Parts: sequence; structure tokens; C-alpha cells
Amino acid sequence: MDSEVKLLEKRWHESRTFEDEQRFLIAAVESGFLSKERVAFAGALGHAVSQVLLPPMTPLPEHYRSKIEPGSRLLSHSEAVTFALECAMRAMPAWTAVRPQDLRPAKAIAATQDWLSGNATLEAVAGAARGADDAGVETDSPDLVPGNLLLTAGLSAAVAASHSAHAAEYAAKVAAGLDPGLGDVEECVGWTAKFASDAAINRDQERNWQIERLIEYLLKRTDTRGEAHAPAPL
Repeated sequence: MDSEVKLLEKRWHESRTFEDEQRFLIAAVESGFLSKERVAFAGALGHAVSQVLLPPMTPLPEHYRSKIEPGSRLLSHSEAVTFALECAMRAMPAWTAVRPQDLRPAKAIAATQDWLSGNATLEAVAGAARGADDAGVETDSPDLVPGNLLLTAGLSAAVAASHSAHAAEYAAKVAAGLDPGLGDVEECVGWTAKFASDAAINRDQERNWQIERLIEYLLKRTDTRGEAHAPAPL
């Protein structure tokens, strides 16, 4: 990001006005820091300034996961996995409320965090993802799910954790020049967001948070210290 764009971003952080955000985004696109596709998709998700800057896109599908996946395809794999991780982390209380002794979903999240920081191997994150998968399968009882709402939410949280780790696994495979196999990063991000919202007390409110967060990643916003968004430690 060049100095002018940084200055305009700083000014927007300080004022939070529509006009300053517009100036920042125009400069970011003109400098090549942001692609028009990212800004247009942010507009399609409801971001007001982006809607003014670029013509509206074809309306996005109503199906929630189908909204998340194409947006995540505009992100780098690191951004996409980080977004998925944040969604899964927010869902974790639903799991610990019903299975506090089972740490496999938490280990999947921790492995994803480690992979993002360069401290986990492909094998480690893949193994943690499978562990969270197993935790979800073992919890899924036809006699209890979906009748038991707490257990159903916990199951959704475990599945979200496993998909966030699978997103990291597939990203690691792509980076290593390997065939990711069963799916791809963006598909896993979509499933993570879907199941994380299903685990929430208020699904619509959680989905609104996810959309706003995805918009932030699409527009590559940084905090006032100039540091890229990163998930808080578990």
C-alpha cells in the first residue's frame, strides 16, 4: 500500500465518514491495492460506499453458503482461512457447553491458528481436522439431534471447527503443489460460516457479523495500528 492510500485509510479510521471511506477506496483501487472485483462483491453484500463506487453486481443467491463461497474466492488463502477460523472460534462455546471434556474441535482450531502462523505442518492440521470430524460424528445421534437444541448447536460448532481446519489443510496442499482432493479452500470456508452460524444463539445476528467481517477482508481493511486483521488467541 502506497503512502497516499495509507494516509487516506488513516483519515477514514479517524473520521469514520462516508466521504473519507470513499476517498480511501477510490485510491486503493486506482493504486492496485484493491481489485474492482473485491469492491463490487462488497457492494453486493451490502457495503454502501462500494455500491456507490461501482455498478451493482448480479444479485447474489439467497442460499447463504452460496454467498460466502464466491466472496472467499476473491481472498488470498491466508485471508480466507483466517476468516473461517474466526467464524469457528465464535462457535466454540456451543461445543464446550455440551462436550467440555472433548478437546478435539478446540485442537482443530489451535492447529489452524498454528498453520496460519507457520507453526503447523500439513499433516498436523489434517489430523486435527479429522479429529474434529470424528467428534461431530460421535455426537450426532438421531435420537437427540435436532430435538436437543443445545446438542445440535454443539454439533454445528464441531463441524465448523473441522471445516476451518480442512480449509487450512487444502490451502497447505495447494501451496505444496498437491491435489487438495475432496474439496477446496473456499468450499470449506462456506461450510464453516454456515455451521458456525447454525451454532449461534441468534443465527441471523451471527450471519450479519460474518457478512460484515467478510466485507472487511474483501476491502483489506487494517486497524489503526496498520496491522492486518488477525484472530485473537484461543
